[in-house]
Amino acid sequence: RWHFEQYGSVVSVEVMRDRHTGDPRGFAFVVFADHATVDLVMDEDSHEINHKIVDVKRAQARGVAPPSIHGRDASHGAD
Repeated sequence: RWHFEQYGSVVSVEVMRDRHTGDPRGFAFVVFADHATVDLVMDEDSHEINHKIVDVKRAQARGVAPPSIHGRDASHGAD
């Protein structure tokens, strides 16, 4: 959270977890108070969090994002 608060007010951070084990899945969603903050974050070449370079992407609504690299339609995932 702290890393992204450098760019603007953060409303929430949701770390995605495996529904069966509770282990982190390796990505999160960050919601900013101001949409312009997303542009500031995206303008940076790289982001380092806890000594790791992370890949930052703009969230897209379901059905809009490109297909998964795993060959499955994200809207029809396993329960």
